[in-house]
Amino acid sequence: MQSEMEKHVDRISRLIEASGEAPSWPVDDATVLRILDRLEYRCDLEKIHQYLSAGYLGKPPIVSGKRAWGLNDFVALQIGLEMRRQWKPFSLYHDPKKSHWEIERERAEASGQQLFSDIGKHSLEDLLHYIVECDEKHVRTAIRLAIQEKLDALA
Repeated sequence: MQSEMEKHVDRISRLIEASGEAPSWPVDDATVLRILDRLEYRCDLEKIHQYLSAGYLGKPPIVSGKRAWGLNDFVALQIGLEMRRQWKPFSLYHDPKKSHWEIERERAEASGQQLFSDIGKHSLEDLLHYIVECDEKHVRTAIRLAIQEKLDALA
């Protein structure tokens, strides 16, 4: 009987194949980014470096001066992106998983606007208090996006 992880690896393998990729593992960073792009994840080399530096996933081995991503290494990165909801805007794969507020944020960004016009009125501390006190998931989701907007502005 397959474990949940083995089932997930099988699903991802089928999605990679369906996307038109037929990687011969291990692969380099460029191939990893191309596959993630086809699977509609938001990822670039900087994000890979960030995840590796933070220890979100194990470091793939270095072969001939390049990272050599095995399928399991790739899946660990994909899971990290999935957990952090790093999906491309207007994604056929991922839109069904997005909240109302995430879709509204994508629409606002596509039209050059901000989702929250009054974001400056609330400190990061205020937003943290609001999210702790809130009982409604859809409101917590909106507050999470406001917090993310504040954090992005600090970066």
